[in-house]
Amino acid sequence: MKHLVAVSLVVLFVAAGSAMAERTVVINTTVQDTQCHSGAASGNADRGWAGRVDVTWDPDGPICTVQLQWDLSGVNLLPGESIESATLDLYAAAGGFWYTDAPIVAYPMKAEWWEGRGCTSSQGDTGWGYGGATAADVTRGAGELGAISWNYSDATSAGIDAGWSATRYVATGGVAWAAGGATDIGGDVLNRKMIDELATGGSSLGSTLFDTLNFTAEGCNVLAEWANGTLDNHGLNLWVTGGATDH
Repeated sequence: MKHLVAVSLVVLFVAAGSAMAERTVVINTTVQDTQCHSGAASGNADRGWAGRVDVTWDPDGPICTVQLQWDLSGVNLLPGESIESATLDLYAAAGGFWYTDAPIVAYPMKAEWWEGRGCTSSQGDTGWGYGGATAADVTRGAGELGAISWNYSDATSAGIDAGWSATRYVATGGVAWAAGGATDIGGDVLNRKMIDELATGGSSLGSTLFDTLNFTAEGCNVLAEWANGTLDNHGLNLWVTGGATDH
């Protein structure tokens, strides 16, 4: 697989009004974060409680998109303030290949979603840690959203996929995305491009800052609307559009 960079923190720079000093807000904790893996249990497994999330691309194999949601209520935009710029840091992750040129985009998620509880060693997994230890880690019952995966925006049933694992629960049915990994613009995500960058980090591995992505002007507008409550904050979806150079 040609991969990988792990997503870390977002930094917001708030522009000053005429009578206010400029200020900076750093948010390094997400409300929820996960990834949709096109190859994990045929695209039906979640990884919501994993220790990291990876955005990956491979023309010959699996692809991972990353979903991130932050609580921006603490930004507290005052009258006359706006978000002038914002950045998102990407870190090179140990144990895999990495990009030198990766075209990355991000769009706001259109609807509410749940990361699920699929994770790694805490549930006895010896591999990548997709899927839940129980069915309740994938579905939460009537009236509550189930976990997202590459195929589903809402898992409504779960079971063990023997072809993937003898113990891990994955979605066996649910509400499908308009496109795998929530990548349909207008269907799964709003048509408001928040990030449109070529990640050009160096060849370093192991929790090393790989690159810092700048939000577009429209992306800053979305962040401001999330912060002041005029747009429902469902987080964003981040993915590599293809053509990345890897090592």
